[in-house]
Amino acid sequence: MLSPAYETLWRATLNRIAETKEGKRLPRKRFSRPLTQIRLVRNRTAHHKPILHWNFPKHHGSILQLNRWLYPTVHYWAASNERFDAVIVGGYDLVASGNAE
Repeated sequence: MLSPAYETLWRATLNRIAETKEGKRLPRKRFSRPLTQIRLVRNRTAHHKPILHWNFPKHHGSILQLNRWLYPTVHYWAASNERFDAVIVGGYDLVASGNAE
């Protein structure tokens, strides 16, 4: 429901699901871009395809952005409880540099 075919529906109704910090409604394209990134990661992992060389900090940022738009209160709670940097970034740096053991 985020493809260009639904632009009219987005402008009429669906844009109410997400707002910026300033309270402005998001355009469909701006909302769908990070969602596409999340969908790609989900599909690759669900189908057991390689993801070692993917930019996980970028995808993590997309997830955080969508969460911030959709659920600001949950976003702040999750941000204070998540361990992404501690768990993944060190390993990602090793894989991205080709020094994985």
